[in-house]
Amino acid sequence: MTSSTDTNKTEVEPSRLRHGRWCHQTEKQIGEGDVAASYSADVIALEGRVRAPFRLFGWLRATTGISGRVGDEKATCYRLVPLSSFEETPRRYGDKIDQALRDQLGFYHGMAVKHGRKDFVLIGPPMVLVAGEPEPEQADLF
Repeated sequence: MTSSTDTNKTEVEPSRLRHGRWCHQTEKQIGEGDVAASYSADVIALEGRVRAPFRLFGWLRATTGISGRVGDEKATCYRLVPLSSFEETPRRYGDKIDQALRDQLGFYHGMAVKHGRKDFVLIGPPMVLVAGEPEPEQADLF
């Protein structure tokens, strides 16, 4: 995994960005990457929570946007920190939308959310994840 020249763009293993496919037999998404599975913009707005976060550079993160076509996916994510360690006043989705739209650290910066029973805050600036080179496969030893 390498960072590109833009500090907010980071290359990740392409499989982490994949949407996967729906299996009607098992009624599950198959082959979905952890970054794509973390997409939470809808549940942040409606329920004030995030889906399962993923780890990147040691931090928990939640995806707030996904775009692109197969092979050229991009995802936008924010760091998750415990509410108790956030020193600003957190806000909920819908609070002062006009102010959030102008926030230099991103729309979701400072937004209080839940994951499970724990309270978190999304921290900006947002990071844009792009598909990098796939991890090399290890050759069979025997």
